[in-house]
Amino acid sequence: MEDERVGTIAEKYLVLERMLDERTKRLWAAAEARSLGRGGVTLVAEATGMSRSCIRAGLREIESAGSGGIEATGRQMARGTGRRRLVD
Repeated sequence: MEDERVGTIAEKYLVLERMLDERTKRLWAAAEARSLGRGGVTLVAEATGMSRSCIRAGLREIESAGSGGIEATGRQMARGTGRRRLVD
């Protein structure tokens, strides 16, 4: 039964993988794990190769979005992160 579920999750992930950025991959994996219930994080991690901590971070994002914690800003990274400019 678990092998079948892992295969199904892997198929879905392979279809979507190239279309998703880091954040949406994390959120998709978290939503998939949440729908599976207990042991879902482990199954999704096994099927996708993503780390369990990444999937759990997605679950936290989903939970905080429900309580108004995260806004969709359209940004990939938070302000002030990333490489420093060569010239200010």
